[in-house]
Amino acid sequence: MNKPIYELSIILSNEQYLMQSLNNTQISFPSPVTCIHHEFVYQGMKNPQKLAVELDEQSLTYCELLYYVQVLSLALLNDYHVLPGEIVCQCVERSLLMVIGIMGIEMVGGVYCPLSPRDPQHRLYALTQQTQSRLVLIHHLTKTKFNGDIVSLDMDSILSINKLNTNMDY
Repeated sequence: MNKPIYELSIILSNEQYLMQSLNNTQISFPSPVTCIHHEFVYQGMKNPQKLAVELDEQSLTYCELLYYVQVLSLALLNDYHVLPGEIVCQCVERSLLMVIGIMGIEMVGGVYCPLSPRDPQHRLYALTQQTQSRLVLIHHLTKTKFNGDIVSLDMDSILSINKLNTNMDY
């Protein structure tokens, strides 16, 4: 055997077979393959009262989540004219609004680009410039991160999520 050492395998043939079988994770999906937001709407229609998302003491059912995602999607389409394939940034703390923002961007065919609220302003500005995003979704905790140069959409004002949070306390 005149092979270089980097071509030699240290894995036995039965171990190699086991690894290949474990990595064989192909799943057949029903045809045609649907987008994730189509599956989300389907679940929302099928199970409207089931819990869709939960964070700490807050939660939303599929019906509630679908409603807020649709409200945001309509604002993105009608007020901000987001086109399919357009990059939309989101700079929010981990919250239910984050999930609503992600799903809303996906629903209009946009490309989701997360921005960390912990980054300094100059970093956030550079990322929006590099991604050529013309819109950033924000909320009350990240309002001050962006100045007038960048168009931002305050999701709190669109969704009235604060009303939702106070209603959930009862």
